[in-house]
Amino acid sequence: MKIDYEIIDLTKLTDDMELLIYSEDKNIASLEKEIVISNPQTVISCRNKKTDEIAEGNLDVVVIRKKRIVDILFTASVATLVSILYINFGCAIDWGELRNILKRPIGPTIGFFGQFFVMPLLSYGLGLLLFPDSPEMQLGMFFTGVSPAGGASNVWAVLLEGNISLSIIMTAISTIAAFGMMPLWLFTLGRFIFRNANLEVPYSQILTYIIVAGMALPWLGYVAGYLLAKVFNQTPADCITIAIEVGIQNTGIAIFLLRFALPQPQADLTTVAPVAVATLTPFPLLFLFLYKKLQRRLSHSHSKLNCYDDDIPKINNNCNGNIEAFKEVKLDTVT
Repeated sequence: MKIDYEIIDLTKLTDDMELLIYSEDKNIASLEKEIVISNPQTVISCRNKKTDEIAEGNLDVVVIRKKRIVDILFTASVATLVSILYINFGCAIDWGELRNILKRPIGPTIGFFGQFFVMPLLSYGLGLLLFPDSPEMQLGMFFTGVSPAGGASNVWAVLLEGNISLSIIMTAISTIAAFGMMPLWLFTLGRFIFRNANLEVPYSQILTYIIVAGMALPWLGYVAGYLLAKVFNQTPADCITIAIEVGIQNTGIAIFLLRFALPQPQADLTTVAPVAVATLTPFPLLFLFLYKKLQRRLSHSHSKLNCYDDDIPKINNNCNGNIEAFKEVKLDTVT
């Protein structure tokens, strides 16, 4: 039965602040009023109109951002861009090449195992290790880990001279498989996080761990994918492609699901993890791309020097002191 409380001793703040009250006291926690107070540490007194009983004490106060148009536009743009991205990938698939790869699907099988077994377990473990008291951050990490391969993986496969056909096929397979694998993981390991997901996240204290988690999940995914491919004797191009596909997560899907599935403030709190992962994912790939570019430039310069060296006449001194020239110069007659 709902108990009607009247709030007293409150000071008014700005109208753009909407606060929720959390308390171990069920009567206080059941309070459903929009309130504003001057200090989160203020003692709030609640009086029951029916019994005149007064409940008084410190309450944890969570501030919710006012809903803005930019938030709606951001969520809608993420959904739109993800949809357009997959339409483009579908148009780029070569069905003949797809049949050839599916006849011997070693690469896609390795990628599937890394994407939907290694990454979910890795993200779950990192969440527990780095954020033991923050279920929201654990949930954000886990949603990111169970997401399919990201669209950027195809771009990086091209830039790093991987197998673009294999990359597109693996992305397509992981996207289709995500319809079954994401609910599977969320209803198994995910339920252990959901049952504790109403705690405050102290961002000022865990900023370092957010950065570490954002780097660790994709970077360890690259390593795991590459090692799995090497174990099964894949070509260098396929090893790079599989590493990219396993390491890059579709954080757009994770953000989209979290923002639509969870109420505020949990929706904002949990999206910190996928945003951190998305921000820090490209750095090792960018370094590898720059390294390859520098290596090619140095190799090209070295080959040009060797070419010039071959054109220079070589002089050989024999025992008689004669000089042998290896290049003849033909002079035109000027009349």
